[in-house]
Amino acid sequence: MGSISPPSAARVESDVLRGWHGVFSPPWELLVGLGYVEGASGMPFNNSIADLAAADGQVMVYGDATLEPELQPTLITTAGTFYIASNNAGDTMGAEVHYIDAAGDRQMDEVTLVGTTPVKVGGTLDVLHVNMVALEGLTKNLGLVTISTKSDVGLPLVITDNIQVAVSVGDMFGHNPTMKCPNDEQWVIGSLHMAADKNDGVTVGLYKYLINDSGVLSEHKIHTFTIYEASYQHHFEIPQSIKEGEAFRLTCSRSAAGNGSVNLEVNLDLIRLDGTQGVSGEAGVASLFETSR
Repeated sequence: MGSISPPSAARVESDVLRGWHGVFSPPWELLVGLGYVEGASGMPFNNSIADLAAADGQVMVYGDATLEPELQPTLITTAGTFYIASNNAGDTMGAEVHYIDAAGDRQMDEVTLVGTTPVKVGGTLDVLHVNMVALEGLTKNLGLVTISTKSDVGLPLVITDNIQVAVSVGDMFGHNPTMKCPNDEQWVIGSLHMAADKNDGVTVGLYKYLINDSGVLSEHKIHTFTIYEASYQHHFEIPQSIKEGEAFRLTCSRSAAGNGSVNLEVNLDLIRLDGTQGVSGEAGVASLFETSR
């Protein structure tokens, strides 16, 4: 059986690195992390949910004491206007908002929070999907920070106001539980990590979403995991690929009604491939691997 060698685009520039690779044949994921693979970079994903109870059913990995877990954001297919705001007037830090515009392209907007007053994100561009927000500075956010379509003061309603991302108090960043891949990119999911504060039954599901040219959404289950331990890690033998225009979603459910609520955190190890690696079709991922015999 052949070993996994780095992709042909790896920048093996020094005699020391060439010798190290020749002896140890490190996996290409390690070379990506070290920055030696052209057009590939790590893109970690982290989300959590609080007070998940059996009565909540199957919900997305999203929510805290302010946003109940059973209230969920949606995957929209029409771009619009979105705003960022906190429910605490003391939050006035900067924020990096990573989103996808109406054309499907990756964009990043830097805005400054004005406490509870909503601030438009995206500048003159309409927003199709918000993947992540990172708050800036050393002072932790005092309130719940949300990105939604709500343009006036007040806590947005998750479904009515289409909340995309929620940053819990003190967290400083948040991901959308549904991550949408922009144009000219492909994502590879290599492993999944889960941690809970109880070990009596939590189920996590990983789903892929496809949208056809008519805007019709279809769901495909990749994998479900039921864990009865405080932490669990799964490495996909065949890495899961998310191509441009597709999305993935993390869901969770409490499998034991009699054991109360649970707090859960889920991490994914993602590798982002840009156009230099040939992102169209499954060959985009296959081209990253060379088998040495």
